[in-house]
Amino acid sequence: MDRSRWPSWPPRLPEISAALQCVVDSDQWGVRAEITATFEHDFAALHGAEYALAMANGTLGLVAALRAAGVSKGQ
Repeated sequence: MDRSRWPSWPPRLPEISAALQCVVDSDQWGVRAEITATFEHDFAALHGAEYALAMANGTLGLVAALRAAGVSKGQ
């Protein structure tokens, strides 16, 4: 298979590299970081939602969604 025809992901754009470097240099990331709160706010606004909650990965997102729906162990 010729993988040279597949685009790389994520796209390597200078603004993405600069934003990542800014977060690394700030030494602040995670649930209490200002950048996280800003992302959650902007993401919610983009999707017309009242709230958004950043997750570390898709599995945690699914767990949070199931718990919010009232699903627990054994159900």
